[in-house]
Amino acid sequence: MKKEDGYTLLEMLVSFSLFLMMMSFVPVMIKMTKEHQETSVSLSTLEWDLFVQQLTSEIRAGNQVECSYQKLAFVNDYHQTITYEKYGNMIRRRVNGTGHEVVLQNISSVQFIKVPQGVLIQIKDLENRLYAERVSLFNREGMEMGSK
Repeated sequence: MKKEDGYTLLEMLVSFSLFLMMMSFVPVMIKMTKEHQETSVSLSTLEWDLFVQQLTSEIRAGNQVECSYQKLAFVNDYHQTITYEKYGNMIRRRVNGTGHEVVLQNISSVQFIKVPQGVLIQIKDLENRLYAERVSLFNREGMEMGSK
């Protein structure tokens, strides 16, 4: 009798289990690919709230606030000039004219407007959604409000 080559039941079960393990990764790979393709060009509410909260606490501790169309500058308690300005499609924070700390991104336009006892911040994201917040400045001794 001649011996015929073929798969045994054990070999078939091992190969089938390996196939199933590899196929279990397919949905995960599809999900990762889809998430990578869906990059958002709008601000999230969390990003906006965090930006406003950081700017509010920092500007209230500062003095000599100056506003221009796309730039906000003030001096903090350590006599450092802090600037928030539009740079490309983001807002960056600089200390004494140096550094590049991105505090908000996916921005199409920004305006810093001096209002009585405060600053109005208006931002449009890349989907033209408008975000606005008024930051009130508390009266501190020696505080000066300026406008460029």
